[in-house]
Amino acid sequence: MAPPTGPRADARATRSSTRNNNNTGGGGTRSGIRKQGGGPKTDRNGDVIMGNNPAAKTDGRKSGQSARGGRGGSRAVSSAEQKIKRHLGVQGEASLAKRISELPRKKFSNMANRKVFKITGLQQSKAASNADRGERGLLDFIERKSANMGRGLKIIKSRLDNDFILTVMVDQEDAEELLKLNNFVFAGAKLTVAEDPNGWPGQSAPKPKLSQETLERKSQLQQVLATRYNADAKLLDLSRLGEDPVLIGMGYLEDKDRAEKTFKVLMAICDETFPTADAKRDAVVSVSLANNNIDWVGQVFDLAETFPDIKNLDLSGNAFKQLKSLNRWRGRFRNLETLLMIGSPVETEDPNYKTELMQWFPKLMNLSNVQVRTPEQIAAEEAAKAAARPIPIPQFGSDFRDGSGISEAFLTQFIQLYDTDRSQVASIFYDDASQFSLSVTTQTPRDQSDSPVLPWAAYLRYSRNLTRITSRSARVQRLVRGAAMIKELWTTLPQTRHPNLTTELHKYIVDCHPLPGIMDPTGQSPTGVDGLLLTLHGEFEEIDPTTSKVGKRSFTRTFVLGPAAPGGQTAFRVVSDMLSLRAHQPIPDQSSQASSEQETKQKMITELSKLTNMTPQYSEMCLAEAAWNYDGAVAKFQELRPNLGPEVFMNPTA
Repeated sequence: MAPPTGPRADARATRSSTRNNNNTGGGGTRSGIRKQGGGPKTDRNGDVIMGNNPAAKTDGRKSGQSARGGRGGSRAVSSAEQKIKRHLGVQGEASLAKRISELPRKKFSNMANRKVFKITGLQQSKAASNADRGERGLLDFIERKSANMGRGLKIIKSRLDNDFILTVMVDQEDAEELLKLNNFVFAGAKLTVAEDPNGWPGQSAPKPKLSQETLERKSQLQQVLATRYNADAKLLDLSRLGEDPVLIGMGYLEDKDRAEKTFKVLMAICDETFPTADAKRDAVVSVSLANNNIDWVGQVFDLAETFPDIKNLDLSGNAFKQLKSLNRWRGRFRNLETLLMIGSPVETEDPNYKTELMQWFPKLMNLSNVQVRTPEQIAAEEAAKAAARPIPIPQFGSDFRDGSGISEAFLTQFIQLYDTDRSQVASIFYDDASQFSLSVTTQTPRDQSDSPVLPWAAYLRYSRNLTRITSRSARVQRLVRGAAMIKELWTTLPQTRHPNLTTELHKYIVDCHPLPGIMDPTGQSPTGVDGLLLTLHGEFEEIDPTTSKVGKRSFTRTFVLGPAAPGGQTAFRVVSDMLSLRAHQPIPDQSSQASSEQETKQKMITELSKLTNMTPQYSEMCLAEAAWNYDGAVAKFQELRPNLGPEVFMNPTA
């Protein structure tokens, strides 16, 4: 499909206005989608009110307060806007106009797996005198520093209040990365990063019912999207929004802040009109944001959240001067093939423009109507990356070496009781010397199914992941000793449901080996006694108590079993119990692997028997001595051939 096109920049597309911000020492000109006009009307939270003549309500905040949104959403938008952002899930092939106008209401998804932090110190920085009071610079600083220190983090949304306190929201798995930036120096000022237990400002405030006026305005926004969607071309044309007569008439383009909020609402409607990733990919392949005088992608960042898989994007006629103004889209749009930036200053002002964008977008082939890659080059690059990845360690199933039956009896009883009565299982198998630890690894490959992604909050407070917990005192504190303390900790963990060990053994890998030198609880053997090292790999279902959603996790649980002290309820006890949790990935199919390995060996036996005329039994023995190396087995046969008796061969005359 041809890439999206639209009118190029003209004098109307480069208009600018002075931001009305009473919190800075002076004004500053800013670019963005807007219509020149007076300052916005704000509600008591400092957010723009979407109506024409709302009743004024204030708590002393200034109307020019920064309202820039971050990733995935705006800062506390007005109640009317939040009502517009309801889940709208619609199925079927109806036109966009009909699908938007017939949308059922749905509540917001819960925020249990997200954390809110307050960052202070910005007011003392040199950036505080900037037009945006340093907000954009600080957000870029956070993302850049976290990327340099490790894997980086994703800011979902942000808000800067009158007192220069920046509130940000991140995923639970990024919380620890953000805390690493505590006491860092930004623009000459030390930052303080701390979690806010109260959550997002105003999140719990009651929401008034949607007024008739707001319903009418919502309908108008839906019509704007409907008229700009080309179903045949799968194109969403959002070019020249500043000249849209409906948006101008609604008063949504009077200033930059209101225009940015309007764009977020438009994206929210799109996001919920096409509720799944597949629906988005099928409906929208190309998006045009041409001629909107955008100078920073933070103004339209939500596009990357709503349509991450688009193939064609038109940014022509905008005001991007440097690549850093596009940096928040770095790593996004992984399937982007065409990017038009005709008429943007960055084309001539940044010499690394082409090279950098090719690195950011690995499938980019057309940059401003110039071919920068061919499909063959992309295929070769992907093949090279695949070849450079480490080869996964082969899985050969369980290695179980316990003839006593102790470990099997323990596991069968333990798994059932852990799901139903943790207090009892702790009393039976654990004593005052038993140890338990928990380790959470959040950055692991995840099963790509549609099962809910569960939050880690309930486990992270106890996690003893030694790559994260580095101080000795914290490591010691998180090593739980004694049945009573273990029992108390287990009561705080979510309820689980493991597969039945007898009927669903294929969902586990169990390894068991003898382990000498375990401390003798009776003190009679100074060199220790024999025990068992038992490792269980598997999965379990978990119910999120805050949402009642059922999801899955993968785990590895390593037990050290040893003789129990005199008077114990069983003949053995748990000396050590280490539970490691990670995102769900199914256990490899051990039966097919074992079958495939056996088939390979059988073919080798048959071929060697044909070549040497040895019986299958002796051919197998020869291959086993050569560690199942076929060439080595042939060489071994040639070496021993003169000394072999007739019983080795199928034909005694051979």
